[in-house]
Amino acid sequence: MYPEINIGNLTIYSYSLMIAIGVIFGMIYAYFFVIKSERISGSTTLRLLLVFIVGGISMYLGALFFDSLFHSIEEGTFVFGGITWLGGVVTSFPITILLIHKFVPVAKGRALYTLSIFIPSIVLAHAFGRVGCFLAGCCYGKETTSVLGVIFPGMTTPHLPTQLFEALFEFLLFIFMVLVKKKYKGHELEIYLYFYSVFRFIIEFYRGDDRGSSGFFLSPAQVLDILCLVSAVLISLFYRQKVFKKLYAKCLIWIDEVERNYSKKKNYIEIIQSPESKIRELFEMKEKGIITEDEFIKKKTQLLKKI
Repeated sequence: MYPEINIGNLTIYSYSLMIAIGVIFGMIYAYFFVIKSERISGSTTLRLLLVFIVGGISMYLGALFFDSLFHSIEEGTFVFGGITWLGGVVTSFPITILLIHKFVPVAKGRALYTLSIFIPSIVLAHAFGRVGCFLAGCCYGKETTSVLGVIFPGMTTPHLPTQLFEALFEFLLFIFMVLVKKKYKGHELEIYLYFYSVFRFIIEFYRGDDRGSSGFFLSPAQVLDILCLVSAVLISLFYRQKVFKKLYAKCLIWIDEVERNYSKKKNYIEIIQSPESKIRELFEMKEKGIITEDEFIKKKTQLLKKI
């Protein structure tokens, strides 16, 4: 392993280097394949940048909190731990969605969509980060005699390089998201939560490093994986108007307000549904009794004028 790269008197930590590379590539993807393709204006881009900075801070604090919590449970006393990725995810994603809704006017009502289209950037950055874990020798797997075994710093026996398994999975997940972007645009968050939580749940059986205790028979990460999976299911049901129906109806109202306020401007994030799509959703809401027949006809008449 190469936890440090020494160039003369300069010492570069490989983990930090890979994180930096991951963030750079993630930002490149976000700029060319999200900001440019969605025609996000400069002012909205700045707002989103600030939101994601705060989201990043909350991710670090959440990762720190949960890792400390799990190690404290294991030790029976307070322990200031390191960081755990899933702890950052379950903390920062809800906060980021709320911040987008509150502080990015053109994304009001479509905060889930807005975060979703940036998810591939996060996946790509994390994939590089896992390579950094491998180089640093942390987050390793169980002892093994297989040809896949790697002797990490401070060890005398081979262990599974679970960091590389996860990095490979996330690179493939990123490629998959890019390939299905047109068909599942706006649902990247669900895809990530479904696929990553299942994969991480499985890979946890092969992890060999100390990650604290959940207090149950499952590892801390597996408990968080279940939380992520439940969140993915709820998001899917929300889009299908099976849960949080009143919130869904409010989102449609907010989206309509955004369309009226920003449709005449040349540059704004294109998160507005087509009239046809909105009519279909309104019809489904009428059938489920969320809105009345008169409300449906009135709104339908307004939308038909835009076709």
